[in-house]
Parts: sequence; C-alpha cells; structure tokens
Amino acid sequence: MVIRRVVDDYLTGLSVTAIARELTVASIPAPTRVTTWGATTVASVLNSGRLHHRRGPHEGLWDRIVSPDESALIRALQIAPGRNATRSSATLLGAIARCGTCSNRLVSAVTHRGQRIYRCKAQPTSCGQVTVDMHQLDEAITGQLSRIRNASIRYARLSSPTSLLAALQTATSELREVAAQYGAAMITRETFLTQRARPAFIVQECATELNRHLRDQVLLRYPDAAPAIESLTISRQRVIIDALVSRLVVRPRHFARGFDSRIEVLASV
Repeated sequence: MVIRRVVDDYLTGLSVTAIARELTVASIPAPTRVTTWGATTVASVLNSGRLHHRRGPHEGLWDRIVSPDESALIRALQIAPGRNATRSSATLLGAIARCGTCSNRLVSAVTHRGQRIYRCKAQPTSCGQVTVDMHQLDEAITGQLSRIRNASIRYARLSSPTSLLAALQTATSELREVAAQYGAAMITRETFLTQRARPAFIVQECATELNRHLRDQVLLRYPDAAPAIESLTISRQRVIIDALVSRLVVRPRHFARGFDSRIEVLASV
C-alpha cells in the first residue's frame, strides 16, 4: 500500500521531498492521477484526517492505517525542528559533519583541481579552517557503521509519542505567543529571551527524544545497514547515518596527526 510506504519512510526520517522523489522514480501514480509526486502531495497524505482516524469533530469509523502512536509521531515530526538528514544535500555527509573548530556544518564543494571535498565555508559565523576529502570521509564513516550500530544501543524506555506530541504542541505555542508579544513591542528583549528559554529547552529535549524514536525505526528497518548501505539511495543513506551518529566532527589538519585522528564519531544512545 502506497500510504503505508509513505508512513514507514517518514517515520524513519525521510523528508517529504525525498519520499516524493522515490515514488516518482518508482512510477507509482499520485492521488491526483499524474505520474509525478510533489512534496506537497506527500505532506497532504501525512496530514489527512483519514490517516489520523479523524473526521471533523467525530472520530473516523474506518479501519486504522496507522496506530495512535504512529499518528502522534507523524504529527510531532511535522512541528519539531528540522533534522540533519532532511537538509538538502546530494552528498552523504553534507550538513551532517561539523567543523572541529567552530562547530558549523560542513558543506560540499569542488576544488579548482576537481577534487570533491567537505569544507567549513568562511562566513562571519564560521571559521573556514576545515577541509576534508569527500570520498575519504565517506568511506571512513561507512566503514565504521557496524561498530557505530552496535554502540547505538536502544533505549529501554522512550517517552510515549502522545505525551511527546503534547509537550511539543504546548512549547511551540508558547514560543509563538512570546514572539508575537515581542513583535508587538509588548515586552522587552530581555523579557522575551527569559520567557522563551523554558519552551525552547522543551522543544529541543522533545526533538532529541523524537530522534531516538526515529533511530529505533531505522534499526528495525535496516538491521544490516552496513553491508546494504551502498545499494540505497543517498537520502536513505543519510537517514541511517543521521540516526546512528549523534556527533561527527572533522578537525583541522594542523591539529591532528593522520586522517583517523582528525575524525571524531559518537554513536547515538
């Protein structure tokens, strides 16, 4: 079933854009009877009242396609901060790897010699000091996937999706209200920063917990991710890396001896 495929892909961390692209490549007809899926079409499927078993003020009477927990996770993902894997990138580690000096995200680039690299782009908020060969870093990380997966233990207890969704909804509502008050000059900047601190912290904690739910989905769907990763699309490869790796840092050459000592990889726990 196409809807079930969309849900399963979304709950492993694939973006609506990536899902739409794969459905189009697979020549699966869209609900609008055209051959091309768009991100808005996928989003409308994930937002539909029928999917979440609701029909206006009344609960739907049809059989469920998703469980209540899955429904809560889908809705939580739609309001949580964006994840690394969903950032636009045609490379494996673009926007996932970070600079070991300023902690900004590394982006893909090509040198004047045609070498493909990841680099810290020199900007007012970033240092521009780190560059690393793209192929070498990609191979180093995929070569460690089995170790990373084994280190990425699954939490015995995860917060319930329903409570996670409720906390996210409340915190984001508070953030919007505080922002509106500040925008209307009803509160000072100091008051704005003080009042937004608690809900912003809650949102970040919920996002971390939500990532653990996604990590468990990835572990279940790709139990042998290491040998199979090269056969997957780049979007699915990024989902696996992002789920299993909580921190990937590349240090400058002059701060390390040898390539391996430049790389710091921490598994998600």
